[in-house]
Amino acid sequence: MIIYLNGGDTYIGEKEDITIKELMEYGKKCGQKYLYLGYRYYNNKKDEVAVFDRKRWDKKEIARRNKNGFLGIKKYSLKKLEKGVEKWKKKKALSS
Repeated sequence: MIIYLNGGDTYIGEKEDITIKELMEYGKKCGQKYLYLGYRYYNNKKDEVAVFDRKRWDKKEIARRNKNGFLGIKKYSLKKLEKGVEKWKKKKALSS
């Protein structure tokens, strides 16, 4: 997976086998609020891409990114993901 910060302005690098929880923690540590997951094709190879941003992208911005080759974009709020993970942990603890 290729990882960018600040809406794609800062290239971080490539990570293999990274979980969404690890991505979420990394983004929060870097002061980002949203995670956008998608893919791109480069040299006939499909690459997974994660872009962190401090701003929420509207439909126009997502369409612009699609036009530039960032496809299949799914948006995640880091705060909502964190709450979802906490809820899941509590539910699992109660069922044990």
